[in-house]
Amino acid sequence: MAFFISGILGILISFGYNLFFMMLSERSELDKGLLLFFLSCALTFIFYSLWSEGTNVDGLRAGRILPRMPAVRENIRDNAAGMLLAFFFFLVYFYIGSHINQFVFSHTDNLFDADISSWIKRIADPDAWNLEMRSPHPFTYFIFRPFGWFLYLITQDPSLSARLLNTGAGAAGVFLAWLLIRPLA
Repeated sequence: MAFFISGILGILISFGYNLFFMMLSERSELDKGLLLFFLSCALTFIFYSLWSEGTNVDGLRAGRILPRMPAVRENIRDNAAGMLLAFFFFLVYFYIGSHINQFVFSHTDNLFDADISSWIKRIADPDAWNLEMRSPHPFTYFIFRPFGWFLYLITQDPSLSARLLNTGAGAAGVFLAWLLIRPLA
């Protein structure tokens, strides 16, 4: 029963995601089938795995699924320096990206690749599916597009949304590097 419910839930979420983000109605029948099949299989596996873990109210109260609040506060206190470092990196990277790379320029560089106009369109432009150029790896659209589209809903500016996504990912990378290096010091 759990696998059946997980499968139905996976198919519904896959259909909604592909219809909303991947412009499913504009694609060929083979593309539609492959997009729905692979995402449905992945989501079914994830939902079934979570279901079979036995997440119940007792598990939530015991802190196995949701962390206890004192542990969260202690974790924030222990990692405050890394969060501050990531925040400063975010500010500097956003400032540099906003001044060097403009939406109207069509150039390719190796420093701010996610800030050039073609990537800004891919990440956050509402008409990104209509680009006539060599497409990037398909996971680009699975990973970056939903976050960029969400930021576009908030900012209503594709250039700002792409820069926020790019600098946020860079800041997250700095924080993760700090987490790895901190125990060595």
